[in-house]
Amino acid sequence: MSRNLTRRGFLKLCWLSLAFLLMPKESFAYERGEHDDITEEILFGKSNPVFDSKKTDAKKCLESAVYLCLDQSRSNGADDLSILKDYGVDAVPKLEQIALTGIFYGSHDKYTHMGWHHDYSDTNISTLEEPWEKRWKLRKKLLLNSVNKVFSFGPISSFRINVLGLAEGTKADAFAELLYYVHILGDYEDKIADNIKKGKYKMDLLAIPFATRQASKQNRDLFFDLQESIEKLFDNSKDPNSFKSLSDKLDNIAQAARSRPAVSSKTGAENFRKDVMKTKRALKKYVPQLLAQEDFFSQVFG
Repeated sequence: MSRNLTRRGFLKLCWLSLAFLLMPKESFAYERGEHDDITEEILFGKSNPVFDSKKTDAKKCLESAVYLCLDQSRSNGADDLSILKDYGVDAVPKLEQIALTGIFYGSHDKYTHMGWHHDYSDTNISTLEEPWEKRWKLRKKLLLNSVNKVFSFGPISSFRINVLGLAEGTKADAFAELLYYVHILGDYEDKIADNIKKGKYKMDLLAIPFATRQASKQNRDLFFDLQESIEKLFDNSKDPNSFKSLSDKLDNIAQAARSRPAVSSKTGAENFRKDVMKTKRALKKYVPQLLAQEDFFSQVFG
């Protein structure tokens, strides 16, 4: 009997070990830390900046909001919602109002990563009793309200977000959109590297296209949206030269990326990876110094 139990225990251990090894990267906690590092590098010029408790709380609020908007799934996220409530964010929803459930591991991207302006009205999950779009709008509003609270954009901005539902064009919307696409860039980088290692060169990343020909409001790609958010954030920048340098750099990368054929080879995949890295480097070089000169940002993190 003891021998049989030992054998069953051994087989169970083997099964659990195999399941752990096959678990998608999404399930590993360190991925969230990587996202936070990239966000901090682009906002502050370095990861893990040394802040006092007030600034640390503001940073945690933003990072928790980004996680809840883009990566929350199943029953995760209760602690992050508590962080937002404790910080005083408006209209923080209950977890069951935004939870992404009833999907396969690793497939959350197509419900949250398709673009800041994406219409999810045709995207539904059979196990939910309501349209997914309703939950996505609450997630997006959660990130907007967190940005609005951290940077004290004021009651008019809050009214536009929560009552009118017309946040587009506000500083809060532009900053939230920047945070959104910094996260997307991190996912591009990880997934491209992983696919190259596996010899999978046809990229189906379940996210907004990185670059698409003839990008427009009806045919958005990451560069189109990123440029929109940056233009709104820094439209009256105290450092117009840096703003122009960043805008020109992104335009040049976008032009090259949009002219490339669809990725189907190792060379194409490597070019894709290089374009993503160039985009990230451009943001790291210019965004911290531009933000440091914006009153809304320096009053919180200066």
